[in-house]
Amino acid sequence: MDVHRSGDAPVFEFAHSPVFTSADVQRRGALYLPSARYVPLGTAVERWLKLLILTSWAITDDLTGEVIDWSHERIEGLPCFYGGTGRGPARRDEHRPEVFSKPGTSIQVEGRRGLSISGQAYALPDMGPLGKWNNEFYLLTAVRRSEMLTSGNLLGPIPRRFTEFGLAARDVEHAGRYFGHEWRTALSQVFVYYPDEGVVLLLHDPHPVARPSFEAWIQEQSIQLQTVCPDIFPVPYTFDHEVMVPPDDFRPPLVRAWESLGAMAGFEPREWKEHDFPGWLFAQIVSFRGGGVDWDLTDGVEGHDSDDDWPSESSSGEEGGHVV
Repeated sequence: MDVHRSGDAPVFEFAHSPVFTSADVQRRGALYLPSARYVPLGTAVERWLKLLILTSWAITDDLTGEVIDWSHERIEGLPCFYGGTGRGPARRDEHRPEVFSKPGTSIQVEGRRGLSISGQAYALPDMGPLGKWNNEFYLLTAVRRSEMLTSGNLLGPIPRRFTEFGLAARDVEHAGRYFGHEWRTALSQVFVYYPDEGVVLLLHDPHPVARPSFEAWIQEQSIQLQTVCPDIFPVPYTFDHEVMVPPDDFRPPLVRAWESLGAMAGFEPREWKEHDFPGWLFAQIVSFRGGGVDWDLTDGVEGHDSDDDWPSESSSGEEGGHVV
């Protein structure tokens, strides 16, 4: 592990990486893709920002290059939206989340300056149309991100330092995912918005020097958010193949319930999927979105086809927002 120390504070190898600029994602830039993945910003005249994955990352002080823990007072009081990726942090209405952070830790703007987040950046190609709620970013869990990074289909890694982390908007999303033989709803994506540079960072694994404080924050916020989404379970954010990759025969509980429904109706598995493919697809989507589920599975047997089977926006978490 290429970590160096200056005094008692750790300094990691990407602290003095080249500073990212918008030129990096423009033609002939190091992170330019002709067909890139975009995320909405949520402005009145909608803007879309290019999505980058940042891995082996840490937050550093611009002057010293020393790692700043996620629990540091210059960071822990920064606002972070919850569940708003599909609409963007600039979107404002009574249903949008405001912020969640530790009470009393708000810090003046000047104190937020001089922080950067550095690591290895990857550019994502376009991955097809957006879903019904303008948001399928919940699919980009640690397992999926790891698969993408090892697939060779992304552009990178490119070491970069993104300045003014303390002034960037952030959003956190939950998702349904496998962990330790169970299907859990867990905080699974953290986004950092840089509208002036035209990009959004999706954080993947933190660098080992940054991991303890970041994982402690994930645990703390998971428990805190149970007041508005009781299904959220404290699960580590950093990818771990042993406990996060499900066995080949594993299926989420809702998918198993859908399969049982077909068996009770006398269908063979393949026949049932052909008979109620929308039900199978919906069970998958709701499972991977995570959160509370309110769906009458009997409709698939009775042949009833109604939009009422779709969960409400508040239960799905796609559009809902909370102040914690």
